Amino acid sequence: MGEHGATDHTPALGRMRRFAFVTIRHSGASQGVTVRSQQEGELMVQRVRARWAAGLAVAAVTGAVVVPTVDGASSKTVDSTAKVKGLPSFSGTVSGKPYGSGKVRGRIDLPNLSATLTYSGGTVRIRGTVSDASPVKGTWRTTGGTGRYRNVKGSGSFSGSLSGTSATLRFRGRIKP
Repeated sequence: MGEHGATDHTPALGRMRRFAFVTIRHSGASQGVTVRSQQEGELMVQRVRARWAAGLAVAAVTGAVVVPTVDGASSKTVDSTAKVKGLPSFSGTVSGKPYGSGKVRGRIDLPNLSATLTYSGGTVRIRGTVSDASPVKGTWRTTGGTGRYRNVKGSGSFSGSLSGTSATLRFRGRIKP
């Protein structure tokens, strides 16, 4: 039993039974409500609960639409150049959109290409298929990532030139995040 002999443990109802003035905060503004009787107080609690439930339902529906937009942020253009040495296993640098400068390590076993691109926020793993060797052309897709890029999704094409055991490849496409 509560302080007034009530068994209802609802905080809002308990406060209304104890006080004649209740402050409801909504969007930073205060609004005063005078409660004249316990019945009016309980009716007010029911209305508040109904509004809260309706607001929660709207938030749940809106969240279902908004959350994927936030988590799956809009895709970005990929326009990066990788300069590598040491074919078939290679290492080198990558620079360009959308992630800036980083390092790349990977392997080309014609027609397959696999690489890990390392940036300050994490890594992006890609796989590709070389469709033409002179000049080099092919397609790529992401296979995963770490850190900031753990949910990365993307694909595109690449082209470039091979010279002995080095290559310069330009990657284009779309990626998110």
